[in-house]
Amino acid sequence: MKGNLFWTNLKLMANHKTLRVGSIILLFIPLLYAGMFLAGYWDPYGQLNKLPVAIVNEDKGAVSEGKDLHLGQDIVDNMKSTSALDYHFVDRDNADKGLYDGDYYMTILIPDNFSTSVTTLTDENVPLSMK
Repeated sequence: MKGNLFWTNLKLMANHKTLRVGSIILLFIPLLYAGMFLAGYWDPYGQLNKLPVAIVNEDKGAVSEGKDLHLGQDIVDNMKSTSALDYHFVDRDNADKGLYDGDYYMTILIPDNFSTSVTTLTDENVPLSMK
């Protein structure tokens, strides 16, 4: 009896155009979902060079052992020479506005005392809490 019901419904679907189209659509939806899901995870790191990132360099520089250090600018120069991400070198206001508007996905801020902070890492007279 159960076998006859299955074959009867199958014949009904084969002869009825609306049921055929509906069945095909119902079978197509999971395939479409699986395809979109896999496409999103197929190569997550392959398109990072199109990811917009705002870089804000506010570093003022420092003097260590008689040498001028501009470590923030060195980092910016290194970023300019690579294409790992889509770097945009802007000021803080444009970075905040771009992040809010969705133009940038991330902001990297190099603070104004960056070089000074790095030079104190080698200074033996700085208290341990500042290192």
